[in-house]
Amino acid sequence: MKNVMWKGELGARIDLDTITNKEGLYGLGPLVYLAGELLLNNGKAHTFRIVSDSNMSVEHGFDVSAPFFVYCNVTEWETEPLPDAI
Repeated sequence: MKNVMWKGELGARIDLDTITNKEGLYGLGPLVYLAGELLLNNGKAHTFRIVSDSNMSVEHGFDVSAPFFVYCNVTEWETEPLPDAI
Protein backbone atom coordinates (compact mmCIF):
# COMPACT_ATOMS: atom_id res chain seq x y z
CA MET A 1 0.00 0.00 0.00
CA LYS A 2 2.90 2.34 0.74
CA ASN A 3 4.17 2.00 -2.84
CA VAL A 4 0.74 2.91 -4.18
CA MET A 5 0.35 5.96 -1.95
CA TRP A 6 3.93 7.28 -1.96
CA LYS A 7 5.30 6.11 -5.30
CA GLY A 8 2.14 5.87 -7.42
CA GLU A 9 2.78 2.22 -8.30
CA LEU A 10 -0.72 1.20 -9.43
CA GLY A 11 0.17 -1.83 -11.55
CA ALA A 12 -0.41 -5.49 -10.74
CA ARG A 13 1.47 -6.81 -7.71
CA ILE A 14 -0.83 -9.77 -6.97
CA ASP A 15 -2.97 -11.87 -9.30
CA LEU A 16 -5.97 -13.20 -7.40
CA ASP A 17 -5.87 -16.49 -9.31
CA THR A 18 -2.54 -17.26 -7.59
CA ILE A 19 -4.30 -17.62 -4.21
CA THR A 20 -4.70 -21.39 -4.10
CA ASN A 21 -6.68 -22.07 -0.92
CA LYS A 22 -10.14 -20.66 -1.62
CA GLU A 23 -11.91 -22.38 1.29
CA GLY A 24 -13.34 -19.69 3.56
CA LEU A 25 -11.42 -17.03 1.63
CA TYR A 26 -12.18 -13.37 2.42
CA GLY A 27 -10.35 -10.32 1.12
CA LEU A 28 -10.49 -6.72 0.00
CA GLY A 29 -8.39 -4.42 -2.16
CA PRO A 30 -8.31 -2.06 -5.14
CA LEU A 31 -8.41 -3.24 -8.72
CA VAL A 32 -5.25 -2.67 -10.76
CA TYR A 33 -4.77 1.05 -11.60
CA LEU A 34 -7.51 1.82 -9.04
CA ALA A 35 -10.15 1.07 -11.68
CA GLY A 36 -12.48 -0.52 -9.14
CA GLU A 37 -12.66 -2.66 -6.01
CA LEU A 38 -12.08 -6.36 -5.38
CA LEU A 39 -13.98 -8.34 -2.78
CA LEU A 40 -13.54 -11.99 -1.81
CA ASN A 41 -16.47 -13.39 0.14
CA ASN A 42 -16.28 -16.99 1.29
CA GLY A 43 -14.20 -18.12 -1.69
CA LYS A 44 -16.06 -16.12 -4.35
CA ALA A 45 -14.43 -13.17 -6.13
CA HIS A 46 -16.37 -10.03 -7.04
CA THR A 47 -15.00 -7.10 -9.06
CA PHE A 48 -16.78 -3.75 -8.92
CA ARG A 49 -16.03 -1.15 -11.60
CA ILE A 50 -17.37 2.35 -12.19
CA VAL A 51 -18.81 2.50 -15.71
CA SER A 52 -20.20 6.05 -15.62
CA ASP A 53 -21.45 8.63 -13.13
CA SER A 54 -24.58 6.58 -12.54
CA ASN A 55 -23.58 3.01 -13.48
CA MET A 56 -21.37 0.31 -12.02
CA SER A 57 -20.60 -3.20 -13.20
CA VAL A 58 -20.07 -6.32 -11.11
CA GLU A 59 -18.05 -9.22 -12.48
CA HIS A 60 -17.21 -12.55 -10.89
CA GLY A 61 -14.00 -14.55 -11.13
CA PHE A 62 -10.38 -14.65 -10.01
CA ASP A 63 -8.84 -13.43 -13.29
CA VAL A 64 -8.03 -9.96 -11.88
CA SER A 65 -5.03 -8.20 -10.34
CA ALA A 66 -4.40 -5.67 -7.58
CA PRO A 67 -1.57 -3.34 -6.56
CA PHE A 68 -2.08 -4.55 -2.96
CA PHE A 69 -4.57 -6.88 -1.32
CA VAL A 70 -5.44 -8.20 2.12
CA TYR A 71 -6.98 -11.64 2.56
CA CYS A 72 -7.40 -14.51 5.00
CA ASN A 73 -9.05 -17.90 5.26
CA VAL A 74 -11.75 -18.28 7.90
CA THR A 75 -13.54 -21.62 8.03
CA GLU A 76 -14.98 -21.37 11.52
CA TRP A 77 -16.53 -18.25 13.01
CA GLU A 78 -17.15 -17.38 16.63
CA THR A 79 -20.29 -15.36 17.34
CA GLU A 80 -20.35 -12.50 19.81
CA PRO A 81 -23.53 -10.94 21.15
CA LEU A 82 -23.96 -7.21 20.47
CA PRO A 83 -25.47 -4.82 22.97
CA ASP A 84 -28.92 -3.42 22.15
CA ALA A 85 -27.51 0.13 22.05
CA ILE A 86 -25.75 -0.44 18.72
